[in-house]
Amino acid sequence: MRALRIILPLFSTGIIGTANAQQYGTLDVNDVIFKIMPTGHIGRHYMTGSPTFTVPAEEGTNTIYIAGLWASARTNDGQLKTAIDLYGAGTDFFPGPLTVTGDASITPEVSAAYDHVWNIRAVDVERHRAYFNCLSDPECDLGTTFPEGYVTPQEFITWPAMGDTDQGQAQYLAPFFDYNMDGSYSALDGDHPCIPGDQALFSIFNDNLAPHTESSGDPIGVETHVTSFAYTSEEPALEQTVFMHYKIINRSSQVVEDMRVGLFMDADLGCATDDFIGTDVGRSLFYVYNWDDFDQTCNGAPGYGPQPPAFGMVVLRGLRMDSDEQDNENTPSLPAYNGTGFNDGLVDNERYGLCGVMQWFREGFIAVTDPTLPIHFDRFLRSTWKNGVHLTYGGSGYSEDPLSIPCDFFYPGDSDSEGIGSNSIPMEPWSEVAQYPLDRLGVGSIGSVTLQPGEMNDFLIAFVYGRAQSGGAIASVAALQHRVDSVSTFARSLPELTDASGICDQIIGTSIRPSRSWNGRLALHPVPVKDVITMTGTSNGSSIEVLDGHGKVVMRGRTSSGSTLLHVDTLNPGVYTCRVIESSGIRVGRFVKE
Repeated sequence: MRALRIILPLFSTGIIGTANAQQYGTLDVNDVIFKIMPTGHIGRHYMTGSPTFTVPAEEGTNTIYIAGLWASARTNDGQLKTAIDLYGAGTDFFPGPLTVTGDASITPEVSAAYDHVWNIRAVDVERHRAYFNCLSDPECDLGTTFPEGYVTPQEFITWPAMGDTDQGQAQYLAPFFDYNMDGSYSALDGDHPCIPGDQALFSIFNDNLAPHTESSGDPIGVETHVTSFAYTSEEPALEQTVFMHYKIINRSSQVVEDMRVGLFMDADLGCATDDFIGTDVGRSLFYVYNWDDFDQTCNGAPGYGPQPPAFGMVVLRGLRMDSDEQDNENTPSLPAYNGTGFNDGLVDNERYGLCGVMQWFREGFIAVTDPTLPIHFDRFLRSTWKNGVHLTYGGSGYSEDPLSIPCDFFYPGDSDSEGIGSNSIPMEPWSEVAQYPLDRLGVGSIGSVTLQPGEMNDFLIAFVYGRAQSGGAIASVAALQHRVDSVSTFARSLPELTDASGICDQIIGTSIRPSRSWNGRLALHPVPVKDVITMTGTSNGSSIEVLDGHGKVVMRGRTSSGSTLLHVDTLNPGVYTCRVIESSGIRVGRFVKE
């Protein structure tokens, strides 16, 4: 199709074969610098070796050394299959989409063409729409509205909206807005990428180009679309958060059963040699924090100094559970305890939360060290040690005592007083105490699910940063939990990121009116707000619209000269978009209603 014929000459840099992807994209719209490769590899770049999840952005201190997607599954004949992103010594994931014809194949040439991370900003989407709206509006003077002219961004032109059906790919790939409603994508006709957030990175990768040299497992035959996105916001919880949306599609001709996915994370919170890890079961949060109240510089990595932060990965919307044609009850057990969609009057919308957290060690008894075989990765995704012994509650997490209590989560602290992760047996708090100067690394898992041939499932996570002003490292854990609550509330207001066809009918997550040019940010304070919010720098008589997370207008009004008071006491708690439509353009801001 058209998009692929454009992409190939732009991004093809040779046949990648079994080599790692070489390109990467950078998300930097808020107070985070986040880098990801076309294969979904987060953090350390294969070529430079440096970590690349920096928060706060200006401090140059990092929280993640490496993170990446894990998946394991079985076919209906019981064959184990794995796809793992670890340290880059081998490769299980490769750029590009698979064919939909049953063999789930891809050529090295096509894979090389998709060795790219598309970088899209909402402000460019707005400007693109404004330009084409002006073209179609007889009353719009193009020379006045765009005195310097307009050039369509190259990322819009090469956006992988449509696959090459002649090569057996799916017709629709990346979500897009179909401006002229002709069912195909062309940015030169007004179409544009459809993204969440104020900036988004997008790539497509697969596990079936070549043999797996990271896990040594057999390929599953899945195609993954990953969108990383962030918001510019006066709300610190959003300003220092990165969201990630994964779509996993079974392109093989086999039913994929008992599939689990996980996010591996080697978290280096500044200095890597003084970290602890923990789990907050109810919040679906896997996190890292400092074991003392000062994070020093070590091994060439800058530390956070006094009052170190905490940082974690939270599952906001896990994999969709297999259909049972029921509205399942919200019971005090997994997955209902920390999942979503339970007992809400809707059938088959239930989703998992965080189902397990497994840590392993760089040295010691061989069963608890680095995974090397497909069965090891599969077991870690099921909170089980390499030798098949289940994770046990307390101590080091390893015990062969028949009286020990099996559990699903490493170091839940006091977050699991009901024993949700320990067979409903309430246990004393369990946190890490052994201060050994080695990396903390582990995997948070979700599942399991069944994928029919051609079926898609998806999940949404976020990386969240929190730092208390005082009280030491433990206080920063509480600050992180508070921020996770805010981010989770915001995520519940997000609509589905795209419909099944890949064609969306709005700019998801930006809520910017397309008929006006972009005029900049709207200053709002205080944020968060309880009753009244103030807009500054407004002119008299401009239109005000307040939109909820679904893009629905929930309030309207008019501005006053200088500053405008907006009474929001009747709004439900959540994150809202406020836009002021002036004669010269539009200004947008966001606020959190407590």
